[in-house]
Amino acid sequence: MAVLRYDLRSVQCTVGSLAISGYGDGGVSISWESANFERTPNADGRGSTYSALNDKGATASIEVGLNSQAYKVLDSLMRTQLQSGGDLNIGFFLRDPSNGDTVRSRTCVFMNQPDIAKGKTATTATFELSIEPRRQQILRGSTL
Repeated sequence: MAVLRYDLRSVQCTVGSLAISGYGDGGVSISWESANFERTPNADGRGSTYSALNDKGATASIEVGLNSQAYKVLDSLMRTQLQSGGDLNIGFFLRDPSNGDTVRSRTCVFMNQPDIAKGKTATTATFELSIEPRRQQILRGSTL
């Protein structure tokens, strides 16, 4: 059986139709905005009721080097979206071939302008995008 090796350079990420690379140490992360279920204890104190939550939103954080082409691409898309008042539909796609994780969203919204700091070492910027992947568009790969 072949051993899978993780390599950040092989992670495929597109915003709009533009490929992103030149990640900082943080790379790309997806954070879900809410749990899958909400627990409500029964009135008699015996047992609980679980209700599915319909919030499927997530935040994608992309850390890139300030001098990378990816920074220029993301900054340009963010500014274009700001000028359009948020009406610009920009898709999001993430795939990790090492384990098969895949996330797709038809729309993403740049939630903030990244902070910029200058220091002795190469600096990075983190773009945060609100995405709404549908359930069938979130595929979890196998893990070892």
